[in-house]
Formats: sequence, C-alpha cells, structure tokens
Amino acid sequence: MESRPTVENYQLNPHRHVKIWFSRDEDIFLNPENQLRLVRVRANNPRDTLSFVYDKSLLSAKAQLNLQQFCARHKIEALDIADLKKELVTDREKELMAYVKEEIRRTKNNTGGSFAAASDILRWLSPVYERGIYTDFDTEIKAADLPEIINVQAPVISNIGTIITFIANHPSEKYYEAISACNDFVCMPEPDTSLSIEEQAHCKALQEQQIGLVQQTIIEGYHCARKKLQSFVNRVQAEMEQLIFNKEEQQVFMEISCFNVMALTTGFFGENIFDMRQNIKKVCSSNYQFLILCLAEVIRISPQYADEIYGKLNCTLAEAAATGNFESELRALYQAKLNEALVLADIPERIIVNDEFLEGVQFEVREILLKGSVIKVTGPTVLLQLFERGLFTEQQSKTELHKYSLYNYGLDKSFNCKWAVGLRFSREQSLLAISSQQSDVSWGAKGWAALQEREKEMDSKATLIQTWYRKKLQKGSAPSIESERELPLSSRRAI
Repeated sequence: MESRPTVENYQLNPHRHVKIWFSRDEDIFLNPENQLRLVRVRANNPRDTLSFVYDKSLLSAKAQLNLQQFCARHKIEALDIADLKKELVTDREKELMAYVKEEIRRTKNNTGGSFAAASDILRWLSPVYERGIYTDFDTEIKAADLPEIINVQAPVISNIGTIITFIANHPSEKYYEAISACNDFVCMPEPDTSLSIEEQAHCKALQEQQIGLVQQTIIEGYHCARKKLQSFVNRVQAEMEQLIFNKEEQQVFMEISCFNVMALTTGFFGENIFDMRQNIKKVCSSNYQFLILCLAEVIRISPQYADEIYGKLNCTLAEAAATGNFESELRALYQAKLNEALVLADIPERIIVNDEFLEGVQFEVREILLKGSVIKVTGPTVLLQLFERGLFTEQQSKTELHKYSLYNYGLDKSFNCKWAVGLRFSREQSLLAISSQQSDVSWGAKGWAALQEREKEMDSKATLIQTWYRKKLQKGSAPSIESERELPLSSRRAI
C-alpha cells in the first residue's frame, strides 16, 4: 500500500488584497477615513491587485456611481456580493452566503443583524479568499518590497499569536503557550507548484478540509448557537482553571469569563443568534431585567452568595407585588454585593448603583454581549477549530501552531495589524498589546462613535487647508499641483 504524501508546502502571494465593507448610509459607499485608507493601500502597493467587496442593494444610484468612479481612479476591482454568489461552488458556501444576506437584511431592519458577522463569513468563501489576502481596513499594508511568492507550511495563514502561560503544580511542563487569535488577516495560499501532482493534491485536500471545518463551525453556530457556545466555553474554562491570574490580568481578560459567555450560553437570550442580539438590546435597556442579569453573574462568579441572593430575590418578588418597588430592591441588593466584593479586594472605593452608574454599565455590557455574539459564532473563535488544543507546550506550539501565523514568516512587518499579540508573548507583553490596541471595531457603538469623531477632525483640517488654498488662489500664489500632492491625505477632501 502506497504511503500518503506528507509534504505540506504552500505558496503565498502577498500582492493580492481584499477589503470588505457594508455601508450604513445609502448615499456613501465607503466612509471618508476608509476611502483614505484604500488610497494609501494603492499608493504603497502600486503593482498589487486590490478588490473591494460591497453590497449594491445598500447603496443609492449616486453612491454606486461614486463607487465605480473611485475604483476606476485607483485601479480597484469592485465586487458586489450578488455577483460573488454566482461563483459559489459548494452547498455549504451557498448556505453561508444566505447567512450573509440575512445578516445584512436584519442589520438594515434593525432586527438583530451584524455587518461584522457578514464580513466574517465572506472571508471564508472561495470567491473572496481566491482573490487574495483579506485584511481589515485599519491594517496598514506595505508589501511592495516583498517577493512575488512566499513559501509557507500551512493551508491557512492568519493573525495568530501565543501567550506564555504558567501552570502551577504540573507534573512535567510548567510553561505553556495559549492561543491568541484574530481574523483581521486571513489568507489561503496555493499548494507549492514545485511539488509532485500527488503532493499538490494532498495539500489542496488538507486546505479544503480545514476551510470546510471553519465553514461548518460557523453554520453550526447559527443552527445551535447556545449549544455550540456552551461547548466552547466548557473547553476554555477547563483549561483556564489551571492558570494563575493576578488581579490585573483578571480585569483585562474578564471578557473571556464574564458577561458575554455567561449570557450567551444560557436560555436567557434564546436559541437563535438573531433573537439573542435582539434580546441583548432589550435586556440592556430594561433596568429590572438587567439587574437580574447582574445578580446572576454575581452568583456565577461567587457561588457562595447563591442561597442569599435567591432568598432575597424571592422576598423581593413578593414585596414587589405588594409595593411595586421591585427595581429599587434589586438595585440595593446588587449594590451591596458589589461593595462586599470591593471590601474583600481591599479596595477603598464604594459604588452607588444610581441611574448614571446603571446606564454606564448597561452600555458597556451591551457592547460586550453584542461583540461576543459575533466573535464566538463567526469571528476569531472559529480559528480555534483548526487546532486540537488550546494550550501548547513549546515544542507543540512550534510544530503545530506557529506555521499558521503571519508572524512566523515576518509578514507582520508588511501587514501591520492593529491587534498584535505575536508568537511567544509574555503576559506583560500581551497585556500591553491588548490594552493599547487600536483596532477600529467600528461595527460596535463605541467604535463607530470614535470613527465619526476622527472624521470630524479630518473635515476640520480639510476645511482649514481648503480655506488657505482659496486665499492663495485669490492672491495669485496658489501652490502647484506637485506641492499639493505633498500634503497629507487626511488634509484633502477630494479623494
């Protein structure tokens, strides 16, 4: 019996790029900041191919014309998802495209959709990844000096790092590497053409198997979101129980084990991911429902309070029926438990659960939950399906994981991703990277607000420079076209 080929070599072309954007405004195909970013990609990589994926149904006729003119000017291939749909091959891809359309439709109708989830799915479909490397808009690309082909050893290359983790009382290994994954860089390289036909077929089959695994994981997330998320959380918690975290680390990594996984893996928000998002918004805008959620989280973190809280809740329900003072009772109970935790932690401050405090927490939790509903079903979490484990010995990490990382090939120097936890980062390095990362997350309320503030500043600077330019024209001493080109891109309104 002939042995199966074991060579797994691939060739990555760093000169083909894909961007995806769905516009909230039908008259603007792409917001000004991201237009500038596309212009910079073209300026920094003049010979590379650049594709822009959008949804024509979201745009007015005027915006569609502006898009075509912009793409023609900067040599960008504009790809409407309706046309991409015609290129789908497998039933699995067609099902995923249906979820893309549903996410877009529900976002337009404000019924639990997410443009971010639609973008997450698209980067795993063949009509997109066969056109090149997907990167987020805030990834700075300077690939002009890279060779035409880069040899890699994995069928999928992404933004995967590791954090060195200490495990106490382990019989053999004490230091492990934990995965830190982000899907802001996704690439499917081609099998190495120097391999035999049989070896190339093996490499292609392995790639199809791994892409298919990710695609199926996303589909299962839509079919049975709560069950899938619970399975993931159980796996992570089993590994995390072995780790040592200090208070600072617990704060930074709270999103792993706090509101998002708790809420998304209970029946509190329903089985369907779209209903989950709708109910997240509903609960986070209802004081009494939100306070019950907060108290449930107190019980999850501190089970010793369970009997006391359940008993108090039962009394509160009875009192509320008579007095109608349900919300104030819940506030008092939640405030008491928060302040008990502060006392135990030797923190002198005390919290008053007033309207201002509650509104701030509701906003933050709403953002965490909505982001979690995307991250855990279509986002970076799906990359973990490529690996059999979440914790690696140093040798396991080198042989099983590093080859999937853009950092392993030095690509981070040409693709400057904002989420940058590299390979074998220490806890201190990862905490610094996570706390200082400036990823847009423009699909969240906070990220969108930050984007709008940046664009207001851009408009202000553009107005200032255009005023100066007009004055120079009136005096007959306007700068030449060449000198205008030297102005920073953020200072020019016309793109």
